[in-house]
Amino acid sequence: MACDPFNKDTVAALRMLKHREAKAFAVMFESVDQIKEYSYVNEEEARVLESPARPIVLVRRKSQKSTSYNKEEKTFTHLKKEIAGNVYLNSPDIGAMLPCNPLQMMLIKECGPLIMTSGNASGDVLEIDNDRMLNWLKERVDTGELGDVPVALLSHNRRILRPMDDSVMKIVRGRQQFIRRGRGHVPNPINVDIKGELFAAGGDLKASFCYVKNGLAYVSQYLGDLESVSCQKFYKNEMAAMEQIFEFSPKEIVTDLHPGYFSGQVGIDTAHKKNLPIKQVQHHKAHVLSVIAEHNLKGTVLGFAFDGTGFGDDKTIWGSEVFFYDSEISMERVAHLKPFKLIGGDEGAKNCDTILVGMLHNNGLDNLIENDNAELIKAAIDNNINVITSTSMGRLFDGVSAMLDICHYNSYEGQAPIELENIASKTEEVYPLCFGENGSTEEIFLEIANAISHNVPKEQIARGFIYAVADYILEIASIYSGKLGDDKQIVLSGGTFLNRILLERAIELLEADGFKVYISEQLPPGDGGICLGQIKAVSLGIND
Repeated sequence: MACDPFNKDTVAALRMLKHREAKAFAVMFESVDQIKEYSYVNEEEARVLESPARPIVLVRRKSQKSTSYNKEEKTFTHLKKEIAGNVYLNSPDIGAMLPCNPLQMMLIKECGPLIMTSGNASGDVLEIDNDRMLNWLKERVDTGELGDVPVALLSHNRRILRPMDDSVMKIVRGRQQFIRRGRGHVPNPINVDIKGELFAAGGDLKASFCYVKNGLAYVSQYLGDLESVSCQKFYKNEMAAMEQIFEFSPKEIVTDLHPGYFSGQVGIDTAHKKNLPIKQVQHHKAHVLSVIAEHNLKGTVLGFAFDGTGFGDDKTIWGSEVFFYDSEISMERVAHLKPFKLIGGDEGAKNCDTILVGMLHNNGLDNLIENDNAELIKAAIDNNINVITSTSMGRLFDGVSAMLDICHYNSYEGQAPIELENIASKTEEVYPLCFGENGSTEEIFLEIANAISHNVPKEQIARGFIYAVADYILEIASIYSGKLGDDKQIVLSGGTFLNRILLERAIELLEADGFKVYISEQLPPGDGGICLGQIKAVSLGIND
């Protein structure tokens, strides 16, 4: 779906059409020079934008003003239009892209920049059938919700066989980082030092699976979140299609440790149907091992896996895990945040206010709680009613976001951490914060409360919290520095490292201290990359 990015009413109608209230839209431009009118684009970003894959690249937008100054030519360019604020919302970035086919080139040349987004409601699988799309559009228009904004369908009689999302990426300290791996990059294989022919089912959020054959890893496109029936069907169809196209015949199946994952059940069913052995790999070990596999790292590695949730070896929910990896010998969990009890279930992971109450209560900071349902939440936690034990860094970001009155509910996965980063990006000033011993979060919340009481701007506190996480990473790395050998290899993986401020700061601190830092550059750092790590674990005999 495409629309005018300069018309806020049209953009509002598109948001209503897609049920997409809180996520920014990507904009297609005619050229890098045109993107530069609205955003800052460095040499590496320009290279990726102009690559044959034509991905969406997150570039830092310029402030909205009527003129743009060219430093090289020392000239001012008049901007005829300003991109509507409801395109990018609170994001400091614009998702910019260039045309990838002749029709898009013609449209952009004729119309100027356009929002380009997938033809589906948010959370659904991409629509590929003209008649179904037309009927869906008619139904949405007939509701009257779109007002006077006209809606039209440009169709073609050439069938679409394989729906595929655009790839989305950004450049962080010269490193390429995928947010979503799709069109232009899938199914390009990744060279890996893994023997045999295996299939890994991946996870259920930002799902992808992986086949390995002849030392090449073929990772599927982004398949969505497997809580919806349409995405589950999509997962199975793509799995069968890739197996047929590449003539895969896996000899072993690997899944996540989580007992309730749909992807895990697909793996089990496949193993039973084909009479194949099946193994399970812990979620965060797979995060770290995916980076190790991608970069073919040898020797000792200290791996950080920070995210929202993952089923742990001890049957609790992990999410701030640090592993000491000794090549093909062992992989030991050596650090994590101090565990806390939280309300469980989907709602428990989405409601940041409930998360904050749980974290404050766990730290004995009830005097800081301001929530009408606090007594009920505390009673449930104290009596272990629908409670989980967690070490999640993602949930900590949720709690801090709520405490700073930035975001109180995750309407999509990771919204609160993203909004916290957006606020932090508004300043370079840092309010100093720090973790306590053994990953204690009590000090963080006490210091934030003190800052709020002294009217410290929330953007300074937000940046201070992100910097504190980077300091925590350096502190743990320093403890194990002597065991890492001369290479001092560090891996940073997990969805939390999609935070640009955190990743840049962590890399800066670690490299200044002599560490070599590795991140996922061919796969997303979140759950879209764990399938490769699952296969790497089995090839090394980890979890046997």
